[in-house]
Amino acid sequence: MKRLALIVVFWCWATLVWSLPASEFFAEPDMLTARLSPDGKLVAAITGVEENQSLVVIDTDTGQRTSLLKVTEFSENEASLLTAIWLDDVTIAATFTEVRAGVEDLLDTRGSRYLLIIRVPQIAGAEPEILSVRTSGVLVNPLPDAPGDFLYAKSSALSRVYRINVDSLAAHNATLSRLDKIDGGQFVRSNQVAEIEGYALRWFMNTDTTPRAVLNLDDGDLVMTAFDSPDKTRELARWGALSEEEDENTLRLIPVAVADGVDRYYCLDINARSTTSVYLMDYAADEHEVIFTSSDGEIADFITTEGEGELVGVSVVQSGRLRHIYFEADRTAGKSADNSSTLELTIGYSRDGQKRLQYIESHDQPGRFLLATSAGANRSLGGHMTHLVGRLNSELVTGNVKVEGLDIEYLLSLPRAGSPSPLVVMPHGGPAEVYDTPYFDPTTQYLTANGYAVLRVSFRGSGGHSGALVEAGKREYGALMLTDIHAATREVMARPDIDATRVAVFGASYGGYAATMLAIQHPDTYRCAVTLAGVMDINLWLNRADFTEPQRRWAREYIGDPAVEYDKLKAISPISLVHGLTVPILVMHGDMDEVVDIEHAYRLRHLLTKFEKDHQWHVFEDGQHSFTSVQDAIELHDRVLEFLSAYLH
Repeated sequence: MKRLALIVVFWCWATLVWSLPASEFFAEPDMLTARLSPDGKLVAAITGVEENQSLVVIDTDTGQRTSLLKVTEFSENEASLLTAIWLDDVTIAATFTEVRAGVEDLLDTRGSRYLLIIRVPQIAGAEPEILSVRTSGVLVNPLPDAPGDFLYAKSSALSRVYRINVDSLAAHNATLSRLDKIDGGQFVRSNQVAEIEGYALRWFMNTDTTPRAVLNLDDGDLVMTAFDSPDKTRELARWGALSEEEDENTLRLIPVAVADGVDRYYCLDINARSTTSVYLMDYAADEHEVIFTSSDGEIADFITTEGEGELVGVSVVQSGRLRHIYFEADRTAGKSADNSSTLELTIGYSRDGQKRLQYIESHDQPGRFLLATSAGANRSLGGHMTHLVGRLNSELVTGNVKVEGLDIEYLLSLPRAGSPSPLVVMPHGGPAEVYDTPYFDPTTQYLTANGYAVLRVSFRGSGGHSGALVEAGKREYGALMLTDIHAATREVMARPDIDATRVAVFGASYGGYAATMLAIQHPDTYRCAVTLAGVMDINLWLNRADFTEPQRRWAREYIGDPAVEYDKLKAISPISLVHGLTVPILVMHGDMDEVVDIEHAYRLRHLLTKFEKDHQWHVFEDGQHSFTSVQDAIELHDRVLEFLSAYLH
């Protein structure tokens, strides 16, 4: 009887752990960003998204949260908080944007950006004081060691940086009298810190508040000007108009943040198809390396530590929404020496060094912010999905398989189950230079929490490993890339903890293409397939009217030229092979996808129907290429799980 009771208890525990709904994994994040005040007493955090977005402060001793600004209460327009930075122990500078709608057909609709200055009330229950800078410009240095002051830049034909004092600013939206000067009349020569001829796009300051460099326009060229002293400058780099000889391989690395060492900066490549890679550029040595590539959207800005200015992450844009990704800048292309699946970063220090703000994330634990003290005490402050912390318990296995002389690495996530698990092969999108990390991936953990093993493969063309692996992906879109994925799949299927009779393949974008092709080519391996926003007609995709010329050159070199290789590209397109599909397939697409037009899905559906193939179909209304709607993400994953359950059990 005791044994029966033990079995029942174990079954209930397993059910709670391994049967988590999609709503648990794709809920709105609790906390997007966090910043530690100079004295270490408070943490400023942006919580929620869209209509639920707020700026809060958290007491580091008690953990108590106090709301300073709720977006929907502060503005009647569509608005959002982008950043929050401490100016001193009690003052926060927050970048706030809003869209003011025009009349009738919205012809007068316009966006505005403000720098809000928010003072934390020192009396419990009091309202925060909210000021703003009315002069158009940008914060360039918070001057945390100079309470009440900060550096602010104005850009024009002659761009300048000024030292501004908070006490002279007016309340946001307050009506000024004729005698009042805008921003207290502080934009004057006596407050000027630096100037440069030409429109300045970004200033870089030294820790002593003197200018280090500026990125500015000069006669139509983009110029990086270094300051050897406040009065002595030199040209570090210049970028003119693209020449006819330049193509996608011509790097134009534009600095965004300061790195350690003289003339070293973190950069983005403005000549790339999309700004998804972070480079470390040494302009003096003319050397560069890739240190991070985003697979989650285009990079909008860098995240640096308070005061130190150390790079710890990036802000990426997914369908118009900012998402924050943290990483170690000293990794080589995103890989650690020991292949650790835990990311632990210190992203802020108190002035006395007694407290530090940490960001921690691992393969089965979502990102979270912790307050650590020199005494060894830790306090959890919040994170992306705090309700999942401690509830997941999967295993991450790394391995590799050799394919035509090339080492193909993979990540295998396993549920801690007592019996062999069904396997879902999940090729990433891109495909060029995108890669999977050993850190938290909600789709992977959702599947493992529901009893599936998940395989992610660094097939040729993937980033994060070596230039040779990226280079090996050229013109292998429908060939060796697929071979790599399938070889890793066969390798993993031989494991005793994998049920080789229950294998599915599921991917999005290029991954959706790969999933469809692998299901067609290897019906003896894959019992079913799921494709989301997949490329189904390569010629159709390569002939997109909205491709820029650099994008078109990249596509011709990396995939193929439809003008001269039409038949070859048609032969590796799913629409030409769908008659041979013998396993069920789930086809999903967003009707507003601007990367892979929904016409791809419609063409596939037409042929699936024509050849009477077993398939399911779903279109996400207003869905884009990257799904950011919580409800869409939940529905998508519910449908995937239902489909997998039907064909793998």
